[in-house]
Amino acid sequence: MALSMENLPKQVQDFKKALKTKVPDYSRRFEQIEEAMEKEVLRIQQEERLGSAIPQFAFSDIAENGFDEAQKQQVLRAGGCIIRGTLPAADVTAHNEKLSRYIVENGYYEHTPTVEDNYFSQLNSDKPQLFGIYWSQAQIWARQHPNMATTPSSPESFVDVERW
Repeated sequence: MALSMENLPKQVQDFKKALKTKVPDYSRRFEQIEEAMEKEVLRIQQEERLGSAIPQFAFSDIAENGFDEAQKQQVLRAGGCIIRGTLPAADVTAHNEKLSRYIVENGYYEHTPTVEDNYFSQLNSDKPQLFGIYWSQAQIWARQHPNMATTPSSPESFVDVERW
């Protein structure tokens, strides 16, 4: 059933009626889903209290050993991970300094953007914009660094896309 923005409350009512007809034990299923979600929220909150719900790894460890089974499960459960130390810190600092100078010298913050991003401009707070820094020397260097070629492919390699 495709929903539209027209008369949404009526569509929700119709959907619920159809659901009750097609899935007689829907109440029990919703209770099970709600219980599972509450447990997951508690697990995430506990992980946040202990440091982070997003697993974090050192690039050197991943580059040398890959992900072990426990790490794979952490990444799959969280839906992603942070891999620290992917780029050499001294090089990152140098590129950030160049980028900062570029931004200041070109009056980046003083110019009113002539192109608006259609996704982020829908946000109510601050209306952030995405513009030309993407093509800066620092960004190109980071995206083309050999370590970056290894990093994103590692977590993706153990996701069973057939399962989804």
